Amino acid sequence: DATDADADADADSYTDSYTDTDTASSNVEEDVKSEFRLVLVGDSPIEGIGNKEHFETLGGQTALAFSKLLRRSVRYWSYGKCGLTARGVEDEMVPLVQRLSRRYTKIDAIVVMCGVNNVLSGHSADHFGNEVRGLLDSLVSFCPCPIIVIDLIDFAFMPFLPFPLSKILSWRSQALQTELEAIVNGYGEDERLGHRRRLIRMAYMPDMPQILRNTNNDSLLPEYISSLEPRASLRLDQFFADDNFHPALLGNALIGKAIVDAYTQLLQLSTIQDNAGLKNIS
Repeated sequence: DATDADADADADSYTDSYTDTDTASSNVEEDVKSEFRLVLVGDSPIEGIGNKEHFETLGGQTALAFSKLLRRSVRYWSYGKCGLTARGVEDEMVPLVQRLSRRYTKIDAIVVMCGVNNVLSGHSADHFGNEVRGLLDSLVSFCPCPIIVIDLIDFAFMPFLPFPLSKILSWRSQALQTELEAIVNGYGEDERLGHRRRLIRMAYMPDMPQILRNTNNDSLLPEYISSLEPRASLRLDQFFADDNFHPALLGNALIGKAIVDAYTQLLQLSTIQDNAGLKNIS
């Protein structure tokens, strides 16, 4: 009907991109069958604000990290919009993911990013928690695949924020992050979800002060860090776009690595539990 057609058109207007680290691959039909399908939902970093090319965005860098890990082609969709709270992501982006899930019988992973705009809106931890539960419940209800939730950045590391605003927003972001972590961990203990309770995990960013103090970060992001000279001058603003708010290439690559690490840990946990006699997630 007209409503479905309009919704499909809206879904197609967002990023549908393809990443393949194996340049020798030439069998398109085989690639489509074996490709890893990744969906990202959230706010402005998912939309790509602050980046000039798809490759630099969070979607592009996460797809690249998955492709390197799995040695498979990755098709990814980025459903993000600047200014969305967790409730906004549920209301505006999740319906598009649901449409996509009807078109493709299998989505391999979903990445969720939210909370920054809840911090800026002055929401309490309880308010934010209710929004996050609604968002995750809506995704779990129709897509039985691993869901990786990105942790909420401590606003103390936002370069553009002056003191004491940075301190106030830091306290608030830490409170909301504690609530987010408790909710995600709670899904792992919710017996009502059956085997799906194992499918949600937090992706934690590395400790930024440690990264900035360490002059030997080559193993973290070797393809990027090793090209920065001198290495001892690695600065916080190199992780952010020109607006000093949204992540740039280096920041997105760091988040993408954290997402892939969380996905790997989730599958390892699933394998351990399967060996213990629990139902396989696939």
